Amino acid sequence: MFTKKIALHIIICSMVACSVKKGKDVLPILSNDDCYKDRKTVSTIVDIEAKLSMIADEWVMVPINDETQRYGACNMVDFAFAEGDKVIFSADIKETAPNERWAFMPCVLKKIDIAQ
Repeated sequence: MFTKKIALHIIICSMVACSVKKGKDVLPILSNDDCYKDRKTVSTIVDIEAKLSMIADEWVMVPINDETQRYGACNMVDFAFAEGDKVIFSADIKETAPNERWAFMPCVLKKIDIAQ
């Protein structure tokens, strides 16, 4: 009886391990927290196609149609992407003070998906 339970446990664990997606199929995990809660939301962007770039040890999204803009999200917890990957994202853009210099626009992601 005990041996059957162990065998069943091993089979279930194997099935779960085999079903886990790895690499680029894994979507990033987003925190639900508004990590810029002390900043007002100045605008919302929806379904922006962008490529990923690493700037100052932070992942930044650079829109395909306007490479002068850069968006850095504070709520990306885990990432399975590489430099130059294309994504589609929606986010709340947060305010910046006139005396601040940012390498990107601070934002809180609402969603992010791999671009097809």
